[in-house]
Amino acid sequence: MRSLKKSLCVLLCAVVCLGLFPLLTPEAEAAEKTWAASWSTAPINTGYYYNSRVYTDFLINASVRTVIQTTVGGEKLRLRFSNRYGSSALNIAAVRIARTGKRSDTEIIDGTSLPVTFNGSGSVSIPAGQTIYSDAVDMHTESFEKLSVSVYYQSFSAMATGGMTNALSYVEMGNVIDEKTFSSNAPLTLTSGTITYHTTPFLCGLDTWGEGNSCIVWFGDSTLANNSPYYLAEKLYLAGITNVGVAQEAIIGNQLLHDITGATNISNLYGEAGVTRFKEDVLDQSGVKAVFVKIGLNDILHPLTKSMHGLIPQATTDEIIAGYRQLISMAREKGIDIYFFGRQAWKGYQRSFYGAEEDDLVWSQRADDMRAVVNNWLRYYSGAEYISTDPLSDPQDKARIYAPYTTD
Repeated sequence: MRSLKKSLCVLLCAVVCLGLFPLLTPEAEAAEKTWAASWSTAPINTGYYYNSRVYTDFLINASVRTVIQTTVGGEKLRLRFSNRYGSSALNIAAVRIARTGKRSDTEIIDGTSLPVTFNGSGSVSIPAGQTIYSDAVDMHTESFEKLSVSVYYQSFSAMATGGMTNALSYVEMGNVIDEKTFSSNAPLTLTSGTITYHTTPFLCGLDTWGEGNSCIVWFGDSTLANNSPYYLAEKLYLAGITNVGVAQEAIIGNQLLHDITGATNISNLYGEAGVTRFKEDVLDQSGVKAVFVKIGLNDILHPLTKSMHGLIPQATTDEIIAGYRQLISMAREKGIDIYFFGRQAWKGYQRSFYGAEEDDLVWSQRADDMRAVVNNWLRYYSGAEYISTDPLSDPQDKARIYAPYTTD
């Protein structure tokens, strides 16, 4: 499945690059040094619902080492931490950043570990609902370099906010952020059915400072919650565009219009509605010049699933189009170029949740007709740039994804 997903991601990124090259040429970039997002993960409420109550994991006297990969380098870097969904202040006792070793994900390279400060202090308290940046760290980085961020949580810290994609995090008891390796070699994960989430507590972004740095934001659902940001960044880099990062703000199961917290035990992991999180996850990113959007199919499909039928609203095509209008308006107000991928064919995609023997979702003509209406509006009437996913369809059945590609 990994190779199939890579085939789909590479194809989408190739199409994106063809449209971007006229806008992002090496000569067109300004010489001014700027901050730009180089790595990111979309923060969500990581609690688990059971019998109308929410349960949250916690950290106390524990160190977390998170391995991330840059998409654009720079002379300096800074980290972004979020307590967006916390109900109380988040206290961080100490943070260090280092270059990642070769032998294991938890190994750091000797002599590369540097302290991270916040307004000159080695510790910080982040109020509930807030997101903060660290001070700049004088650490030169290259594109596609792996870095290890080690954080010590001394006092009780409920893990209410975290990312579920684009990083691996490891936990060790005590303050061991200066240690070369962790004894644990199993990353933090959460598994539901066939989906495995990789949890990253609180850390949600890394910016780099460099000449003409800017970024593209990859915004959407599970179809973008993969390695596609790196494939796109690599294609740009090989074309001589070396100062453009790609920030991944994709959430598995995300809907455009509705928060569906509490509909199922894990539905809060699907994140806030796209129209709600668009400002913080896209518009507030450092150096953002363009956003690529692929979201909205879940608004059609989730209400049709057996597990969520009757528990969440069924969106109409008019409502989905109104949501897209909101995104377009917000992006243009900030001077950000916005591109939309079409909703891809999905006939043949089936899934089961919670170990159920029968499929939770099956293809229907009604849902596919709604998909066609939305794509038609995006292509001809939105006024935004449109990237067709029609080439991913089976030549013999346009409603079905072509077999060599992943169905997601």
